[in-house]
Amino acid sequence: MSKTMRGLALLSVLALTACGDDDTPVTPSTPPPPAVNQSWSGTYANSQLWLVAFERTSDGWRSSYTCPGTITVSQGPQSGTTAPLTGFVVVNQPCPPDTFDFTGTVGPDGSMTMTTDGPRPQGCPAKATTYTGLFNGRQLTARGITSIDCAGETVGTHKFDYVITAFRNN
Repeated sequence: MSKTMRGLALLSVLALTACGDDDTPVTPSTPPPPAVNQSWSGTYANSQLWLVAFERTSDGWRSSYTCPGTITVSQGPQSGTTAPLTGFVVVNQPCPPDTFDFTGTVGPDGSMTMTTDGPRPQGCPAKATTYTGLFNGRQLTARGITSIDCAGETVGTHKFDYVITAFRNN
């Protein structure tokens, strides 16, 4: 065997022994989840906070109204790729004044979900609705769609389309 071949064989043995113990598994490192890099906590308000559009399914009658109010958002610590949201909404006149809670999550890109049971249309029971939306700068926008069986003047099943647009004022 030539000196060159012996040298290559020796280098190969040294390279194999330098790799470590074969009994120890090599675990690839996983990157950390994307960070929710901004706090969206604060109070958001708008004179037309809530646009409520609805259609009575029995006859196609449609209408809409807006409600002024505020949304107070508290953001918790990140868990996985999202952070929890909690808070409450205050609806003001000319809509029936009311306050109700919500829960949800926010992702690293500002995308959010929120579940709440307001605003409650007159003559209709409260129904939890899930909204999807986005925090962008100082603005919060979200939309939720549900059907509610109503009584009284507005009897029948109605499809509700809720749109939130609010701006953080702190």
